Amino acid sequence: MKGGMITRINDELKAIEENFSIEELFLKHGIISLMFYEPLEFQQLIIKINMERDKHSDTQSRLMFIPLYKKVYLAQRKKLLELFDAVKNRTIKIIPEPTREEMQTYTNESWEYLPDISNSENVYLYAFLKRKKNYIFLESILQFIIMIEATMLGDCSAIDMMMK
Repeated sequence: MKGGMITRINDELKAIEENFSIEELFLKHGIISLMFYEPLEFQQLIIKINMERDKHSDTQSRLMFIPLYKKVYLAQRKKLLELFDAVKNRTIKIIPEPTREEMQTYTNESWEYLPDISNSENVYLYAFLKRKKNYIFLESILQFIIMIEATMLGDCSAIDMMMK
């Protein structure tokens, strides 16, 4: 992995940034899409990094990919925060809006439908809580990456000291 992979990742992140919509959230599979939403563009980029990383068998070469993962996860976090704010402020349109029946049927394990507010408000409230969980999960991944980076830096300095 030299500059080529880094350049490709940077270019793809720039393209995602330019094309990612915070104006509408399309639910391809209805409420199920909302329950398990994660921006597909970032998943595909992680898969590309994984495929490139898997071409290397030694640990040192594979560890060089950690900054790329971090870069993608930080970009994803930024987009999830924008999405989180758009849902919270009701500036994003959720289409198609899940029906009252879908909301009551599919979300009853993790969500209690509130009959005193509109279905639309229930959808936004549910979306807000799901995005919050996504964000918390992403933060834990980033903390793990940062921990690995710190360990790597510590190992490198220890090796440098042994070589002197």
